Amino acid sequence: EGAFLQDGQGAVSTAGDITTTDDSVTFNSAVTLTGAVAIDTGAGAGTVAFNDTLDGAQTLGLTAGTGDINFDGIVGGTSALGAVTINSATDVTAGLAFNAASLRQVAGSGTTTFTDALTTTAAAGIEIDGTNVDFNDTVSLTLGDLDVDATGTVRFNGLVTTSDVNNGLVTISNGGQLTMTSTGDMGLEGAFLQDGQGAVSTAGDITTSNDNVTLQSATTLSGSVAIDAGATGDVIMVNPDNDFNKKIFVTGNEISVLAKDVIEVQISAHGNTDIVSGGRLTVNGTLGQSSDLALTSETDILFGNLSVQGDLQSVTRGPGTSGGVLQKANTALSVHGASTFTADIGKDQVATLTRSDNDFVGPVTFNDANDGNWVSISIVDKNNLTLGDVTATGNLNATAATD
Repeated sequence: EGAFLQDGQGAVSTAGDITTTDDSVTFNSAVTLTGAVAIDTGAGAGTVAFNDTLDGAQTLGLTAGTGDINFDGIVGGTSALGAVTINSATDVTAGLAFNAASLRQVAGSGTTTFTDALTTTAAAGIEIDGTNVDFNDTVSLTLGDLDVDATGTVRFNGLVTTSDVNNGLVTISNGGQLTMTSTGDMGLEGAFLQDGQGAVSTAGDITTSNDNVTLQSATTLSGSVAIDAGATGDVIMVNPDNDFNKKIFVTGNEISVLAKDVIEVQISAHGNTDIVSGGRLTVNGTLGQSSDLALTSETDILFGNLSVQGDLQSVTRGPGTSGGVLQKANTALSVHGASTFTADIGKDQVATLTRSDNDFVGPVTFNDANDGNWVSISIVDKNNLTLGDVTATGNLNATAATD
């Protein structure tokens, strides 16, 4: 009916369970599990504390009710624990490295914090259900998936790696903000899925082994970000409140990106790509394998070095020089399929595609929609230029030459 306190100088070897009635369980010395252990302080405020190291390749079940669970020493430093299950707690804190076969947290009403590296090796991987979750250092899974379901915030501040070629999925269901710092990169054998209702703030890169990368919530870039889904993985970031105020590098098969304002994107795609921007859209990169590129901007589109093996469709909606299409200095626009530039809504738009290394292999069309119009069109092709339909109310200057 009371608390359990081990406060001697000697080490502890245990295979015994401990149950209290809302009272704390504390180990001050190093503990080694020699068999499966369950510690249950009840539904009240009994805390479970391991104040020194904890080792032993055995299962460990912890129930702390509204109390906390504290791992103050290295966990599994000499011998990794087996499957660790946390059934309930308010705050869960691992102050140093944590090594186990797997980790399952069923519930947590406070904050779960891993201050140092978290490592698991078994197929059960890591599954955490709780309120707030903070990974302050690296997270490494030899097998299995990482699944975090938090009603509050989630933060990654260290490299996350999954190595299971048959699984390796990372799923983050965040009710509050998901934060990935500049050191919170993801290197995954599986897909990355963010599907919570909370917003996302990221400066962390995401790399998968040809698996999809999906961010469903409004995403803000706090630094330049690279997302690489390989040759066959798709990249999906289509929340209308996405705010990409930093440059984003995107590699994948099919790519779909939507931003509410200005965006600069570097593309490497093997499938069709669709990018929509609420402000100026700056685009660079390469699309192979006859992949099509569809670009839509509420203002204008600025082309850098861009090579498109399929068709290019461009829609701009800003009026006058706030709309239309133009190019950075010393760049080239190469399109092997058809190129279609549409002046939509915005009146008196200007097209200036005059860099000397431009190469439009397919026909080039300028048209209008919804009362928009081209007031001036200038285009240069280093080879032959084939113009399709051209609708312009002002000047048309077309220059072509052969090598």
